[in-house]
Amino acid sequence: MLVIRKRLTFFWLTLAALLAVTPGLQYLEIDSSYHVYFDKDDPQYVAHNELIKHFTPPENLIFIVTPDDNRVFSKESLEAIKWLTLESWKIPYATHVQSVSNFQYTSVVQDELVIRDFVDDSFTLDSHSLAELENIALNEPEIVDHLISKKGEIAFINVKLLFHDISEHEASAEATIYAEKVRAQFSDQFATVKLHIVGLAPFNYAMQQINNADILLLLPVMFITIFFLLSFFLQSFVASLLAMSMGLASVAFTMALCGYAGVKLNSVSSGAPIIILTLAIATCVHLLSHTNKSITLGKPILEALQDSITSTLKPIFLTSFTTSIGFLSTNFSDSPPLRETGTIASIGVMSSFCFTYSLLPQLACWLLPSKRQSRNLGYATFDTGLVRLAQWIILKRNKLFFTIVCFTFAVVPFVSKNVINDGNIHYLSEDTPYRQAAMYAESYTSALNAIDYVISTKIADGINDVYFLQQVDDFVQWYKSQPEVVHVYTYTDTLRRLNKNMHSNNPEWYVIPDSRELAAQYLLLYEMSLPYGMSLDNQIDINRSALRVTVAIKNLKSKEILALEQRAQHWLSRNTPEIMTSGVGRSIMFAHIGEDNIRSMLLGTVLAILFITITLLVSLGAWRLAILSLIPNTIPILITLGLWGAIVGEINLVVAVVFSVTLGIVVDDTVHILTYYLRSRKQGNSAETAIIYSFSQAGMAIVVSTITLATGFMILGLSDFLVNATLGRLVSITLIVALIYDFFFLPPLLIYFERFLNIDATYESYPPHK
Repeated sequence: MLVIRKRLTFFWLTLAALLAVTPGLQYLEIDSSYHVYFDKDDPQYVAHNELIKHFTPPENLIFIVTPDDNRVFSKESLEAIKWLTLESWKIPYATHVQSVSNFQYTSVVQDELVIRDFVDDSFTLDSHSLAELENIALNEPEIVDHLISKKGEIAFINVKLLFHDISEHEASAEATIYAEKVRAQFSDQFATVKLHIVGLAPFNYAMQQINNADILLLLPVMFITIFFLLSFFLQSFVASLLAMSMGLASVAFTMALCGYAGVKLNSVSSGAPIIILTLAIATCVHLLSHTNKSITLGKPILEALQDSITSTLKPIFLTSFTTSIGFLSTNFSDSPPLRETGTIASIGVMSSFCFTYSLLPQLACWLLPSKRQSRNLGYATFDTGLVRLAQWIILKRNKLFFTIVCFTFAVVPFVSKNVINDGNIHYLSEDTPYRQAAMYAESYTSALNAIDYVISTKIADGINDVYFLQQVDDFVQWYKSQPEVVHVYTYTDTLRRLNKNMHSNNPEWYVIPDSRELAAQYLLLYEMSLPYGMSLDNQIDINRSALRVTVAIKNLKSKEILALEQRAQHWLSRNTPEIMTSGVGRSIMFAHIGEDNIRSMLLGTVLAILFITITLLVSLGAWRLAILSLIPNTIPILITLGLWGAIVGEINLVVAVVFSVTLGIVVDDTVHILTYYLRSRKQGNSAETAIIYSFSQAGMAIVVSTITLATGFMILGLSDFLVNATLGRLVSITLIVALIYDFFFLPPLLIYFERFLNIDATYESYPPHK
């Protein structure tokens, strides 16, 4: 055989190629920002970028101030907030700081508009002053649920950041690290006040930390765990080391190619090395298991390798190819990280196949024992156990078949119970400090999610038009009445307040001014009175032609956010069609991403199933058998999603690709069983004998590779990034379910459909068996 005869040539050529490519690892970069989840031409992403062009960018950092006595309006708490507000201006890239202490409070003194900090240095902060401040603040719509909670237990300091042309990855880390230093100083100085940090910059930084942990922590954990598992199952330290080496070579080769190609790793694709390592090791297990078994029978190493390569080359190529097809189908996804991860994993799978048959044979010759005369007791026990299992399955096939059919029909309906819930906060595990801080904030205000509306007049200075302002205000008031809404941040509230101030603070004048001239005067007067660093850039565009309305909403699921936006569109179309506009922002983008990916992946999933079926048909040479094999390959995925729906019930964008990706992997076990089954049947044996032969020849490798794969993906399921964690858990459960179906459902299926399969004996030139 060429692979054996030219093994040394293959080894040195492959090693040279690997060493030549490996330096590309130094060019790998990480991008953990939310931008990576969307295509440049994605409609929601385009609309979001238009918002950023005309208004203050969304990058921010929020301090959540919690006094031990749950009273923001105490002398100690307000002093702490004032100190923190001043220190926040020193945070790198800070352009604006909003807090209850520097809220621009307006009043009229002798016909003159006075704008000052809500808590300025003139206050003595005695009990009377504190009570007055608290009363005003709790009745001010622009403060409540924006700068303080409804009852005044906690306060928020919102630091607006502008990164200019600096990498968002680096700038977020710099700003967050500095904020952590500020928190440490704050804790030393104000022991009775607790501080949490949330916002987009801390979220980006948290994602960077998770990416690093996935690569630097989970990868070594998986390596060590699988190494000991292989050592136990293969009963060979050297064989385990060889399998791990092929896995590492596959990871290094693939990731180095990514480095040369300029691919930036993100939160999703950072899990690719774990996926590649797991699949590569599973590929090696079949060859090493077969080789070790032959050596224990007393065969020399070269003969054992030749037998193993002859027996495993075709099925391993098929499983690698179908797995690659499954991952490549992710290129139909609307989300770039899923496409990149699928492509990276596909390259890794095929490279592991090449390394298994180019590097591994020569390394095995050098390192594995050349000959072992005594039969290994572990192998004998395991093989005997599998043969007895096959015999028992054949004997109990009727009960097994109908039990599994009933279980399938009972579980599959729960697939519909899964609810898609995407969002940057929901992508983090509840164990992460950022998620805990976000959940803490949501327990008081639930205002970390928002929908933005850009309402334009398309005319310079058009925002002073009273009819336009009234329409915007009507829309704002409608939104404030919705149960999902916490706060609406809008210029029209400021304008209402100014109008009331200019009419002796009479509440009846808390309305939109009745003339364009008056509205324009109020705007000019207010902007001229603002202190340095304060502006309306986050609410009004530079041409004064458009207003921004920000609707802070509760912690809603994706479908609920989209339903709220749909109600808003319906209200606009019926009441104010002149200012019709769509909601934009991160909450809207992530709310769309799950369902958009499911729609886009429908074609990819269908094509993956089609190509995998055609591959099995051509390779097995029996179209009936190829069609029948789809049953034990597709049902486990549905069972997993059904169990997930019944137990968890919440899923993210990964559901769009899990079917096609998992299908390519679970075909592995079925291919090995059917390859040996078909070989035995073509030698004239009965279906029952062929099943026993399949278990004896492929059973151990299937069990070991499945446990290896399930363990690897379950370790990926430990990631604090829930997209990768969900993928890992779903694939791991599916692999175990697939093993059960292949062992306990496929054999009865083959026996029941024996006549349908119509496999004729051709007496191929394989060693005969009994």
